[in-house]
Amino acid sequence: MDMSKEEFLEKHGDVILTFSSYYKYAFSYTAELGNGEKIYASIGGCSDDIYRLEVKNNEQVKLRDLDPDSAYFYNRNGAQYGFYGY
Repeated sequence: MDMSKEEFLEKHGDVILTFSSYYKYAFSYTAELGNGEKIYASIGGCSDDIYRLEVKNNEQVKLRDLDPDSAYFYNRNGAQYGFYGY
């Protein structure tokens, strides 16, 4: 199931994510919600945009404040929903 960025942020915007990795111009953040549920979010992906980002190791940020380019929710069965906005 896909949803809009606005719908995803309305539902999960207050979740605290932790910086987890950087790969090919994209910064990734994750949150373990318990019960096997997880949120993955990414920002960047373009070398022209990421130079503006300041990221610290293990930085924590609210999903809403991160303003991600993509984000997905996973439950323990692997089902997911989210948005992709690149």
